[in-house]
Amino acid sequence: MDRQDDLAKVRRAYARKLMSVATVSDPRIEAAYAAVPREKFLGPGPWLATEDGEYYQTPSADPEHLYADTVVSILPERGLNNGRPSLHLKLMAHSSPKPGEHVVHVGAGVG
Repeated sequence: MDRQDDLAKVRRAYARKLMSVATVSDPRIEAAYAAVPREKFLGPGPWLATEDGEYYQTPSADPEHLYADTVVSILPERGLNNGRPSLHLKLMAHSSPKPGEHVVHVGAGVG
């Protein structure tokens, strides 16, 4: 099994956990979170992350560190973060997309 297969498994577990945290049951949103690599939107690691406002650096640049319900800093000195995954998931679910519709989260934090 290669690293991409390993990360795909980690993303699936991450998506399941977020669904539980957000109390959402839409399988389409779970599938989206399992499919989209979070690391592609955060720049190179290691990353600064926080769960409670105190930043910590991930132990390495391994993308596996990003698959938690943590906020990852884009510009910590300005308090600019990518946002809490479970909150975004919940907001997407509450938009109640119909089959064929799309939900897009637009951000420009890392350019």
